[in-house]
Amino acid sequence: MPGLQSGNQPYHVTLRTADGFEVGLVAVAPEKNGVAQPHEFEGTLTPVDATEEFRPGGIPREFADFSAGAGYSYYDPRVPNGFAWAKNVITYIPHVAVPSGALTEVALPAGTHAEIRAGFERSGHLYFSTGRYACKVSGGTAASASAVADFATIAGMSTSVTITSTTLYLGTAYWGGYANGTAQPLVSHVVATDTFTSGATCAGWQIGSWFGVDGEGNWDQWMIRTVGTGAGYKITNSATPLNDTVWTPGSVTGDDVGDPGYPVTKIVTSRQAPFMMKPEGVFIIQRNGVYRPNITPYWEDVVNATNGANAVIVQGRMYTNVLSDLDMLQGLDGQLNDQPFSV
Repeated sequence: MPGLQSGNQPYHVTLRTADGFEVGLVAVAPEKNGVAQPHEFEGTLTPVDATEEFRPGGIPREFADFSAGAGYSYYDPRVPNGFAWAKNVITYIPHVAVPSGALTEVALPAGTHAEIRAGFERSGHLYFSTGRYACKVSGGTAASASAVADFATIAGMSTSVTITSTTLYLGTAYWGGYANGTAQPLVSHVVATDTFTSGATCAGWQIGSWFGVDGEGNWDQWMIRTVGTGAGYKITNSATPLNDTVWTPGSVTGDDVGDPGYPVTKIVTSRQAPFMMKPEGVFIIQRNGVYRPNITPYWEDVVNATNGANAVIVQGRMYTNVLSDLDMLQGLDGQLNDQPFSV
């Protein structure tokens, strides 16, 4: 403890525990006739027990209990001021620590030999498609995945079906795919019970959902699907998307988008609108159900069946594959992107 200082200058007190932990205190010395007087600190000091889980004062400590989900430690009252650290974690989201290494591999169902095309997370489980199967990772430490659906067993589905897309709409998951170049029946998936229902003749190849405002100012969750080379533009707030008649347009074949010789490779949705990725360009479906012609006409010089198969929107810009390049689209409100922007 340093000596007291004269006048109204502060003096410093450092408390040091038996294990070397230091707490610094600052106080203003009382003065009498120009002489600093001893100062009393109210309260008592309680020794820190070795079994305590944290130290006072918001000192960071190691935290490894994520049983209540990601970000649990940040709001845990046992961690003062929300400071914590953990070993072997992924910290790509601020204030959230996600333990790594729990899931190292997934054994796919025998005979699939197909890449993973689509997936989502729901109720603590990971669902994804591979070939004609929908798989489910049943636990954070699972080393394999159980097939919750073999789409060949669902009425009207082909044994050669490939599930290419999935989306969540009004609390239910939907799966779309194709077989031998033909869109297969759209399938609904009640996640709570893992019950799958075929749409019979309501086919869907690529599907997607998003929240949008229509021309009358109504805010709804929308869903869009492609049918081979055509598209059923949207279904709005309907509980029966397996019925063709509720779609716009209400047609089994849909309306052609772009060159009918090429199918849609992916649907990417944003807050503004859904984007249909095709080998020859990117097409926007407006809120009134009308598609805007190709906003990337330069893709027509590098037409490839995989153009747009992978795309993501980050901070208002779309990044997507085109032939052997990664293209960035800067205008996503219907603007013409007439020059490639390789990144």
